[in-house]
Amino acid sequence: RITWSSDDKNIATVNDGIVKATGQGTTKIRAVSADGGYEAVCVVNVSAKIEAITGIEISKSELTMDVGDTYLLTYKVRPEDANNLTEEVWESEDTDVVTVDGGKVKAVGPGTTYVSVKVNGKFTAKCKISVNTPVINVTDVVLSVHLLHFQREAAEKYLHRLCR
Repeated sequence: RITWSSDDKNIATVNDGIVKATGQGTTKIRAVSADGGYEAVCVVNVSAKIEAITGIEISKSELTMDVGDTYLLTYKVRPEDANNLTEEVWESEDTDVVTVDGGKVKAVGPGTTYVSVKVNGKFTAKCKISVNTPVINVTDVVLSVHLLHFQREAAEKYLHRLCR
């Protein structure tokens, strides 16, 4: 006959040699002979159950920005209780349009591109980003008559185009 015991029943219990995890941590399972002359000890380490990632979802699928703007993209893993995230890689397909660092996107030039995030080397989500061409608002035009040397007909055409 063998007597079985656990040093910490909050981590593992034992019944007739069958060990059952009850919580995270490390404990010892002991087996003692009926006469007490022999004892065997097994160290048991119980870790959290791994919930694997099955997919990801990015916070925005499309975004429009102006040059100089920044925006923080985020993502969620599926299922929400997944706990095996080992790697996260952010990437811009065209760094002349936007750059990205840890999800922080910066618009650097006009155009359209995609920013992607890849987790655990296999799950990817993308956001299409359009960066507007900068608009320069002209609020005032000053002409110096002293510097204009047009023939009268050319000057009228030029001024007409400017004053439309």
